Amino acid sequence: MRRQETAEYRSDTIRYHTIDEIKRLLKTIDSIRDRAIFTVAYYHGLRASEVGLLREMDVIKDAGQIHIRRMKRGKIRSYEMSPDEIKAINDWCKIRGMNWGDETPLFVSKHGINAIGRRQLDRLMKVYGEKAGIPSDKCYFHTLRHSCAVHMIEADIPVLKVRDWLGHRSLQSTLVYTQVSDKAISDAATQFHEYVGAKKKEKDKEKVVIKWKRDKKG
Repeated sequence: MRRQETAEYRSDTIRYHTIDEIKRLLKTIDSIRDRAIFTVAYYHGLRASEVGLLREMDVIKDAGQIHIRRMKRGKIRSYEMSPDEIKAINDWCKIRGMNWGDETPLFVSKHGINAIGRRQLDRLMKVYGEKAGIPSDKCYFHTLRHSCAVHMIEADIPVLKVRDWLGHRSLQSTLVYTQVSDKAISDAATQFHEYVGAKKKEKDKEKVVIKWKRDKKG
């Protein structure tokens, strides 16, 4: 647990997938259950333990929403689902057979009784990650959460909204992702350079005005 907390809050330990890697990963998954798990986990930045907390009753089909219980004293709320998630969950429901409103785990283990566990999710990530040609240091389930966070930052979604989406209680936990996003760093550089350039133009303009006043007096 200690190691996972460190990896989530220190920018130098964060590993995340590119958009292309996410697409390759999901395309590689041939299991309907697993595709649904990985799709939901990516779009909502779920921790492995949060996947196991999902229940059938958490899926609100008519509203296209899913109720998520966050760990680490995070917030509990309903989230809009993407079209990819809705399709993946619907495909899973067709073969699973759901009793909507039931407290049965949404994603069960291979025995079909208990919720899928963290170790199994990490194992699946390694299997599918290898098939998708993803570097081994990214083949951990938690990289899906990191990927979600970084991609939201790169999509220019305000940090406060990213914080709420991920269920962070502390803004500092979200800000760390701005340090690993190449686009965020590039945007910051652009804004800084534009600011400096604007200030320089203002200064140059002031110098011209001062010179003009001096010449006029002369």
